[in-house]
Amino acid sequence: MEDSQVLLSHIKSLSDVSSSMLTWALSILGGSLLVIVNSAYYRPPLKVRLLYLVFVPAWVFGFLSIYQSNLISRRLAAAFLQGKGGEKQLDRLEKIAAKANSELGNQILFFQIMLILLAVWLTIYIIWWVFTKQEFSKQP
Repeated sequence: MEDSQVLLSHIKSLSDVSSSMLTWALSILGGSLLVIVNSAYYRPPLKVRLLYLVFVPAWVFGFLSIYQSNLISRRLAAAFLQGKGGEKQLDRLEKIAAKANSELGNQILFFQIMLILLAVWLTIYIIWWVFTKQEFSKQP
């Protein structure tokens, strides 16, 4: 297999991983939005509701992760549009692969930060929910 085909395969693999992470990010962001807009839950007091502000930076990092996935998809398209150019083509594919690899690293980092923020929220919320002695009524 020639070098350009190896690089194309590498870029395609990066795109596949990125697409999988995109699906997870969208699912998690959608679920977190449902937590906020769902009216069938017990409304905690204001001090606990302030904890919901953790969602804002989590969403920012989730959207940054999605943006990186978009960049990787564009790199894949650019890689397949490279003509037969010998050394020039190989050089362009190497640059595309390096950028896509860097963007996948960023996507993973942003995704992990989003997960950590949401895990912090969930942990504190569960601790509050388990140890609170107050009775709450459902809000309309």
